Amino acid sequence: MKKAAAMVMAAILVSFSAPLITQAVDHQEEYSCKVEARKCMTDISAIQAKIKKMNESIKKGTVYSKEDMMRLEKSISELQQAIDSMKPMKK
Repeated sequence: MKKAAAMVMAAILVSFSAPLITQAVDHQEEYSCKVEARKCMTDISAIQAKIKKMNESIKKGTVYSKEDMMRLEKSISELQQAIDSMKPMKK
């Protein structure tokens, strides 16, 4: 009888704790998403600053190699793909 009562109590505790665990996981995912979004914004700002700096130096007469321009284009393309693959979190 004591075993059965313990089993019922354990089942009740598990059933009540499952939503709490799920809620904690959702909160962690949301936090991780916010951290990644901040990192993405930092990356975007860094690329924009590099482009601005390059534009200013081009206006002054600096010529960049084809490889430099291809690296910049690749960085921009990768960033665009990352942004396009993002999906909003469901609440």
